[in-house]
Parts: sequence; C-alpha cells; structure tokens
Amino acid sequence: MVLPGIAFVAFSALASLKLFKCGPDEQPACFLLTEACIQDAIAALGNGDDADHNTVALLKYAVVVDFGSRMKSLKRNVKAYRDLSPMGNAEAGVRFVQSVLEWAHQVPGAAVILLPLIAENCDSTDEDSSVSGFLTTIQQRFRAETAGAEPIQDLSNLKVTIPLAEQMRIQNLGDGQEGQHNDRIRFPSIIQEYLGKPAA
Repeated sequence: MVLPGIAFVAFSALASLKLFKCGPDEQPACFLLTEACIQDAIAALGNGDDADHNTVALLKYAVVVDFGSRMKSLKRNVKAYRDLSPMGNAEAGVRFVQSVLEWAHQVPGAAVILLPLIAENCDSTDEDSSVSGFLTTIQQRFRAETAGAEPIQDLSNLKVTIPLAEQMRIQNLGDGQEGQHNDRIRFPSIIQEYLGKPAA
C-alpha cells in the first residue's frame, strides 16, 4: 500500500535499492510491523553475510519504538531504539507513548519509524480490562502514527530513501563518525525521566 504523499524515487548512491521519500519536509514514515514480520527481520539479520541487503539498509535508517522488548534484537542494527516498557507494562507504556513518538520524529537521519503491532498478541479478559484498555490506547496511538495503513508483513519489501539531510551529513563527515549523532540528541524532560537521566 502506498501512503499519501509518498513518491517512489531512485537514489544513485544505493543503486540496487528502489526507495521512497516522505513528503516535502522529509519526515520519517511510520509503519506497524506484525509479529511474523519482526521475527523474519531478526532471522534475516542472523544470517550474517547472507542477510537480506534491503532489510539491513532499511534498519540502518530506522528508529524503533518498541513495547515489551519485541524488537530488542534489532537494537544494534537500527539508528535509534526506545522501548515504552521492556517488561510490557501497558500502564507504564501509555505514559510515555506520546513523548517517545515525538522523540522518534526528531532523530537526525531517520527515514522510517517502526512500531510493533501489539493488539494481535493481546489476550484480554474481563479481569484485566484495565490492562487491555492501556494496550488499546497504545495501539491506537501507533495506528494514528501510520495514518491507518495496513501492518507490514515483510520488511524486505519496504524501501526507504536516506533523507536529504542525512545524505549531506554522510558526504560531509569522514569515516568512523557514523552514529555519533545519538550523543547530540536532546530528549524531552519526560524522556530523560524515563531513561533515569537528569533533564538538560
């Protein structure tokens, strides 16, 4: 499914990939990933030299907003990673969902934001209706970020551009400086609190 405002383009520096670019402001596009998609991506990265080239390239420019450590195994392969609640505590996660999503959109050089589809794993009962309510709130917020697009079933089919600002940064920086941007990200105070760091 092609989202509104997304045009398919080719970026010559990555000739083997067909890529897409998000709107004029180059805001990262958001996608929900099914559990099967997440597991396939983790398995693909575990194949070493045989890892899917497009998946590896995409993750390099991806921000992951996780819940319950579903995508923790991707952490070393993505541009930035945050988990709303590593233990899957929905009440804690709902407190941070808005601020973490705002942070995700601020990560320099991000082309895509990946979110887990959590509703498919929710076995709610009347006894845990409050937990189910929190999970539903998180999932609704995730769906709003993706503008209601269908969840992604296969990450290897998702193509992204490197944002123009990131292309320029890569051209202007020498080797060995990739990834240093994370030290320069200023987090909102609520994120600092969540991470156990004093607000700047």
